[in-house]
Amino acid sequence: DIGCDATYEYACSTELNLARGKPVTANFVPLQAYGTGTLTTVTDGETGTNGYSDAAGPLRCNFDRWVQVDLGAVYSITAIRRWMYYGDGRSYCGQKAVLLTDPNSFSGDTEVFVCRDYGECGKEDSAGNGRLIPLSATSARYIRYYFGGSTANPSGHIVELQAFASSGFSASNFCDQP
Repeated sequence: DIGCDATYEYACSTELNLARGKPVTANFVPLQAYGTGTLTTVTDGETGTNGYSDAAGPLRCNFDRWVQVDLGAVYSITAIRRWMYYGDGRSYCGQKAVLLTDPNSFSGDTEVFVCRDYGECGKEDSAGNGRLIPLSATSARYIRYYFGGSTANPSGHIVELQAFASSGFSASNFCDQP
């Protein structure tokens, strides 16, 4: 907890987003028929429901699909914020965030967030605030985010993935202050 009372906190600042515009890889090819048909939306800074990468189903709750962002250098990551498609109150299962220094080796990887089923993962925030995952400072160059299917259909739909470093991180950067 970083001092916010709400489950979903508001990001008041985008200049600290280390993932913005960074390259994205995945273990799936985004569907052209739905979403944008590209992975670039995952780090474009846009969090609306019009831009998402659709990983075709049927996906289960066992961490079927992932996207990976290369930050370009090793940073001390103190928070991740992610958006799944949230336009209709759906939930996603099989979510996990892993920080890595080497994308080809899982030795030294750090699992920083996991939820397995729809109840544990909860509904997506319909106001579009995403989910903030505050962390103890963890060194990483890559962020891999796993996700499963949704309660609306068997596909996974990731909108945005952001990363923040320790310099400049404070609760006031991430909480909607009156």
